[in-house]
Amino acid sequence: MSFVEQFPVVIDEQSQGQRVDKFISQFIEGQSRSQVVDLIQGGKILVNSKSAKASYKLRSGDVLSVLEGFVKMAPEHYKELISYNGPSLDVLFEDDRLVVVNKPEGLVVHPGAGVGMSDTLASWLQFEKKISLTLGWPPELIEDGRVGLVHRLDKGTSGAILMAKDPATHQKLSDMFQNRNIHRIYWALVQGNLENRLSNRMSKLEGFLFKGWAALKRDSALCWSLATNHKRDPKNPLRYRADKEGKRAISNFICRSSREEDSFVELKLSTGRTHQIRAHMALLGCPVMGDTLYGAKEASRIFLHSRRVVFRHPWTNALIDLQASSRSFESFSKILGYRPQDYNDNSLISGQL
Repeated sequence: MSFVEQFPVVIDEQSQGQRVDKFISQFIEGQSRSQVVDLIQGGKILVNSKSAKASYKLRSGDVLSVLEGFVKMAPEHYKELISYNGPSLDVLFEDDRLVVVNKPEGLVVHPGAGVGMSDTLASWLQFEKKISLTLGWPPELIEDGRVGLVHRLDKGTSGAILMAKDPATHQKLSDMFQNRNIHRIYWALVQGNLENRLSNRMSKLEGFLFKGWAALKRDSALCWSLATNHKRDPKNPLRYRADKEGKRAISNFICRSSREEDSFVELKLSTGRTHQIRAHMALLGCPVMGDTLYGAKEASRIFLHSRRVVFRHPWTNALIDLQASSRSFESFSKILGYRPQDYNDNSLISGQL
């Protein structure tokens, strides 16, 4: 029986005197106490057909019900929990509000063209973590199969990805991303000697710079930043490019080491546009290894990895600093002579945490 189907509930004499949030979390299956509090405060759970505080003390005869139409937020085909058919996942952090996992390359984050719901990270969250679709999630997230997803990684990108377990946490994390209070550090192996190319990229970008489409600048002895107007390429809708009508995309990066044929790059995103790192590295003449869509040679994978995520917990304010490993990325890096484990400083993390 689903959470919503257990309502309405009539309070008897044995249950009177209890806080409404405590009663529901103990006697109604399907939600944690923090999730129940969110539902009560959001007006989704009613006492005697009226909104109530989570601290309300129940009386004999009180009737607990769910806001009319609440269940209808979930489309019919999502009412029943579907299965997850993907690989097992390494959980980096979890509590009753959020979860951070290490996504392997090849796993799709959400359903799309040719990708079923059960083959995605979104289905793992719903199936493994029992995320209810009748919690008050925005209808567009349910319809698109994106419940709990705060950001995304491309199919070929591995590493740390953050997800919310309830709508209130989803909104808080979304606001934190919008305000750049969540720091994401990426590793990339790119084709070509990036250090040499940076010295002559200014001429390559001159036309864009004149029109304000892009700006490449050196922020410090180590750090560079590239800002472009970012838009889908009309000539190839699978790709993105710098375009005067695009949305602003800003990548901060350090070329940690270069050889004649390849380089190891560490990046931090100030914005999170689709294919942002891939398009930016290609614009600099050093596409990510294995990224054939952006002109790189074919390889065993796209060598882009979400290495680290640093943020304050949206409810407790505790500092969370997580690192995700990738055997395939790190092994190939070592073959090329790079030592990714040496690049764990905070050069790209600025501002107060």
